[in-house]
Amino acid sequence: MSPADKKIISIIIATFQRPDLLKDALNSILGCELNDSFDYEVIVADNDSRDHTQQVVENLMPDFQGRLKYVLEAKKGKSFAINTGILESKGSYIAITDDDCLIDKNWISTIHSTFAVCDLDILSGKVIPLFDQEKPDWIDFNVNFFQGPMVYFNMGDSYLDNAKRPMFAAGANLILKRSSIERFGLFQKEARSQDTEICHRWQNQGAKMGYDPNLVVYHKTPLSRLNKNYFRQWQFTLGKNAVEIFFYERYYFQESKRNCFKIPLWLYRRILSSIGRYLKQMFIGKATFADELSVWFHSGELCGLWSQYHAV
Repeated sequence: MSPADKKIISIIIATFQRPDLLKDALNSILGCELNDSFDYEVIVADNDSRDHTQQVVENLMPDFQGRLKYVLEAKKGKSFAINTGILESKGSYIAITDDDCLIDKNWISTIHSTFAVCDLDILSGKVIPLFDQEKPDWIDFNVNFFQGPMVYFNMGDSYLDNAKRPMFAAGANLILKRSSIERFGLFQKEARSQDTEICHRWQNQGAKMGYDPNLVVYHKTPLSRLNKNYFRQWQFTLGKNAVEIFFYERYYFQESKRNCFKIPLWLYRRILSSIGRYLKQMFIGKATFADELSVWFHSGELCGLWSQYHAV
């Protein structure tokens, strides 16, 4: 196959002042298996780091043989950096991962092979956490409240698509078709949950999304995240973000709905129910940290609704 006929996969990594992690991520890409059917490029979108991030990228450029590019995005926000990387890329597929991830050796080839047989706009896969030390016993990946903060995403070992219901993905392993970006738009949300927002917005416009269990990246989990305050803050923020993303579908007050101060009564009931369940479990000595995180999430929803209704 001639070089002109090869599909190009553009790998976008947004980064901010984590040069050592970035170096490991880039080296893991160098270990990916290739064949003559496709090629790739890597674009590091530096979100205005003030350290030696650019030097790390430039030092690795000879190893990538022209496939590695550094771009600077001074406007703060991961979405801005990713969008800049996308606009600087040339591939038919845009593969987004994070600077604290390690790439499975079959990642790039799986992107190529899956899009070759599946008509998709969005593709996702597994994100598996890596721990420097033993995982605390109170973290249970079978409970949703623990998956997001640890960047754990696993929908099983079978291929799935959104033919029956919407799907979502982790931004550490998110692949977009370029022609679909031109149709549905770039990233919009500035803070956390930009991956959820783009999946939601695209699917509302008819995008086809798939999940391939063979598409795997590994996420490094630092010690700083292995504490309960991190989880509490994360769930509270997630509740606020859920309101921002799904406001009109789930939360928007209509005159026909029962409400108090323009907040739907069902949300008050859900918050009080989660608090009551947590207190009851505490009383009998069976309260779990997941019960507490439920309270934090729903409290974030309430806080987010107050902000949204003030703006409407």
